[in-house]
Amino acid sequence: MAAVAGTAAAFVGGTVMTVPAQAQEARPLTAMRRSSPRYVINTATGMCMTVHGASKAKGAKVDLYRCVGAANQKWSMVPTGTVSQIVNLKSGLCLDVLGGKKSNGALLGQWTCNGSANQKFFLTHQAGGGFIIGASHTLKEVQPKYHDRRANNPLHQWGSNTRWARWHH
Repeated sequence: MAAVAGTAAAFVGGTVMTVPAQAQEARPLTAMRRSSPRYVINTATGMCMTVHGASKAKGAKVDLYRCVGAANQKWSMVPTGTVSQIVNLKSGLCLDVLGGKKSNGALLGQWTCNGSANQKFFLTHQAGGGFIIGASHTLKEVQPKYHDRRANNPLHQWGSNTRWARWHH
């Protein structure tokens, strides 16, 4: 999908939006169905959101790893109203704030898709490119636990908007 000059196309809450290049507010363009599987890349590290060890198990942690083209690194955005579930290609399981926890530092993993609030995420376009992934039940952002490029860096939710919370695909 091509964007209109001076705008960008972005996924926001499972909907494709046109966003003025300088703004962070989005206007609905058209409803989207499940997106094709794609990498979700942390902008600060250049590393992919990955199900650890290519596991298909419920509760397996989700972390960052160099992008190698594996199915456990590809995700689909599935609209559920104004937010989306994020589903892993290899396992078919949903990104999940494990245990439904609401605290800063709560780890992310994968779990059977069940429509619970801790499996629903908003995607907010950022000026200059990329987007923030936020847990809808806490409004906390998904980012790596350690602010560096280490392999297998676990993902967690945190309540601050830092460069570590920016993603692209």
